[in-house]
Amino acid sequence: MELSSKKYFGLIFTASILLFANPALSQDSKELQDATKRVQNIFETTYAEKCRSLMNNEMRAPNQPKIRLLWFNYGDENYPERPYRVYEYLCFEGPYNQGFVYYGVDEYFEIYPLSFAVPRFEIVRETDDYTSAVKEIDVVGFTSTDMIINASYDEDSDTIYSFAKWTGPAETFSTGKWVFEEGSFVLQTFDVDAEWDGRRIAQRIYGEGVPTSYE
Repeated sequence: MELSSKKYFGLIFTASILLFANPALSQDSKELQDATKRVQNIFETTYAEKCRSLMNNEMRAPNQPKIRLLWFNYGDENYPERPYRVYEYLCFEGPYNQGFVYYGVDEYFEIYPLSFAVPRFEIVRETDDYTSAVKEIDVVGFTSTDMIINASYDEDSDTIYSFAKWTGPAETFSTGKWVFEEGSFVLQTFDVDAEWDGRRIAQRIYGEGVPTSYE
């Protein structure tokens, strides 16, 4: 269907009104700038003694967040999508692992430290030797973490991935996947490779499907 020039410019005008009427949509609004400063202050206060990125400029990466703008609705509500910004901070950087922490800012500029559900598990081995073969991995409950190790972000699906190397070459490791749904990141899958066999073959201890192959 073709739009007349009058209708076209009418739509552009309406979109502009919505943008300026909702400061949460503007990257340069005073409210957003103030929220960003508050997020920075909260991060620096909370992690002053935990994150090396805040200790005497030891790290080569600048201590500034990566900010992503996400959109969501609650269920099937008949309402324009809500803006939600995610602030990602590098906390530490080691030889093999990096740790990231996150904050969320909603449409009202309320700030939320983000935590991520993770399974608690026990590894049962053939012997007491920690390098012996794995008999089974039992999930015994769930907890949460405020830090994602070796995080990566998929912009198309608003998904955060982790890849925690238990050993330098990642002979043993764990991975997680959290998808942004209705204003929070929901654990979808969690995989573990606890075998000291020189191979990268994980088993899925939470979620559906099969683990990603790293062979």
